[in-house]
Amino acid sequence: MEWPQHNNYRKILQDEFEQRCQRNPSYSLRAFSRDIKLPAPRLSEILRGKQGLSIKAAENIANRIGFSITLKSFFCDLVESEHSRSQLKRKIALARLKKYQHMQLNMLDHDRFKIISEWYHFAILELTYLDELQRKLTPTMIAHYLSIHPKVAEAALKRLVTVGLLEVSTEGQMIAKEDFTGVNKGASFELRKKYHQQILEKALEALSFQRQEDMSLSSITLAFKKENLAEAKAVIKKFRRDFLEKFGHSSESKDSVYNIVVQLFKLTKDL
Repeated sequence: MEWPQHNNYRKILQDEFEQRCQRNPSYSLRAFSRDIKLPAPRLSEILRGKQGLSIKAAENIANRIGFSITLKSFFCDLVESEHSRSQLKRKIALARLKKYQHMQLNMLDHDRFKIISEWYHFAILELTYLDELQRKLTPTMIAHYLSIHPKVAEAALKRLVTVGLLEVSTEGQMIAKEDFTGVNKGASFELRKKYHQQILEKALEALSFQRQEDMSLSSITLAFKKENLAEAKAVIKKFRRDFLEKFGHSSESKDSVYNIVVQLFKLTKDL
């Protein structure tokens, strides 16, 4: 599942159950209890707040659901902060929970996304994380790295500041205010299509001019059942989040900005 929008382990379980029901309308609470190996009556009591979880049970559930390493730790810390018999352990878990705040996605609505829907705005945000550029990022430098005009770069910086995604320190350093920015479902499909068309154009440029060792190319063509589309989308979303967690949120030094594009679309007309 994607990173939760709330800090309650019961709601995380409820969300996971509801997502599975959306993918499979015949899925039931009994099926969920079977999959996470927790008796159905106890699971029901937990979801209603009548019972709690031990840290061991929380770890087992997280493993069976398939949470990422970070989401599993977050889930278990939520359990421990509420149910540990040790007051010290509860305090330590609460302290650890603060480090997950950066995982809360800053979701842009339609109006904010409309202002910065050109592809280079998000690339500029990522440039601020590169070691070479952390001292001061200028429009001229941005223009050089992204192959855009300096005036376009200058205008983009102003827009990013306007929508609250970028701030400029007194020393002139550009600082991204969020670790990751997404676009919520309220943003129009037309705007999102326009953005992805631009990204695909950049991918075509890369095919023409980049070296093989600087990119990864792959595709799969397969026969598919349309009723599995919701589940397939969920699998792709989990892959994107796991990829971002491993490489985007890494504390390692960074020297380049990449873009990963994952697509699933029909090749055939309806039969």
